[in-house]
Amino acid sequence: MTELSKVTSVSPSQLRYWERKGFIKSHQNKDNQNHYFDIYTMLQVVTIKYFLDQGLTLQAAVDHEKKRHQVSRLFHTFLMKGIRKIELVDKGVIKIDLGPLADDPEQKVEATVTAAGQVKLNLCRQPAKD
Repeated sequence: MTELSKVTSVSPSQLRYWERKGFIKSHQNKDNQNHYFDIYTMLQVVTIKYFLDQGLTLQAAVDHEKKRHQVSRLFHTFLMKGIRKIELVDKGVIKIDLGPLADDPEQKVEATVTAAGQVKLNLCRQPAKD
């Protein structure tokens, strides 16, 4: 708990309170003496503290953190399942195949991203399948 407190700038007493309220969870050793926190909990604490620093109440900060986590999980799913192919097409330019349109499978969406940070979305005809 001391280490988590040092890393996140949240006092040990606050961390204990948050744990008692069920906002965060720790793992304990066999003797139930030391509390261990995983990386997910560290991110939770940092995010809750960020929202507290923005003036939210503790409950509102926890609620915002839960929403942020849900969005993050769904975005991760998009990254893992929604992106079909990424290829380097030119120095500093990648093309990302996002797959066919749901209502028109003969067209697909491609994103082009440049090293300068420009992003363009394009509709492209799918190649005919033989």
